[in-house]
Amino acid sequence: MFPTGLPGIGLIAVRVTVAAMLLVDGSPYGVPQSMGRATGSLVAVVCLVFGIFTPYAAAFAGCLEFWRLCARDNVDLFHLIAAIVVSLALGVLGPGGYSVDNKIFGRRLVNLPNGSQGNSSDY
Repeated sequence: MFPTGLPGIGLIAVRVTVAAMLLVDGSPYGVPQSMGRATGSLVAVVCLVFGIFTPYAAAFAGCLEFWRLCARDNVDLFHLIAAIVVSLALGVLGPGGYSVDNKIFGRRLVNLPNGSQGNSSDY
């Protein structure tokens, strides 16, 4: 489900924070990067800010930050590790109620069947 209210606003803040980390890491005065990495960062930033396919965009952002960590382009190690952790946490938490994902997929509740109604003799 996509939380609204204060939890939804908190998820907006996390999405914008992850996007800002990508922008700062890919800025012209920051670490020089290839055109592919810059384009990938821009796509991930747009998806994260608007909440489009947030779990995938967050995982992709975490992969981009991990790539920067492996490249070791004179970067702050703590900053990159924090960016990776926050990106992956956002991927697990999801987009929130104030996102395009909420408008596309809507709020869904998964009802699991009760264990006593199933046929337990098959186990």
